[in-house]
Amino acid sequence: MAKTRFSVLIPVYNRAACVRECIDSILAQTFLDYEIIAIDDGSTDGTQEVLRSYGDRIKVLKQDNQGPEIARNLGAVHAGGEYLAFLDEKLEGPVSLLSVGPDREETLNLRPLVG
Repeated sequence: MAKTRFSVLIPVYNRAACVRECIDSILAQTFLDYEIIAIDDGSTDGTQEVLRSYGDRIKVLKQDNQGPEIARNLGAVHAGGEYLAFLDEKLEGPVSLLSVGPDREETLNLRPLVG
């Protein structure tokens, strides 16, 4: 079986109000060669419930609050993709990742957390 192209890592802390829009924007893509890994960095606002509502469509990891750098590292350890795409609050505006294969060129457009 071929390796997943992208692992999209979303470190999140207390973003219940906006994490759904971020994840939904990824799931709405026509490009499907990715996995989503959301790392809950000890949220206390219902973020975990929002993440769990996606069932097996995303991987959800949880850790005590240690900061986004540690959350990113945890996600990377569990990632199965050929490439890692970090999607967090430090990004401004949408991000596009280009995948080029022998017969195709596809783009994965990512929308960072805002709010």
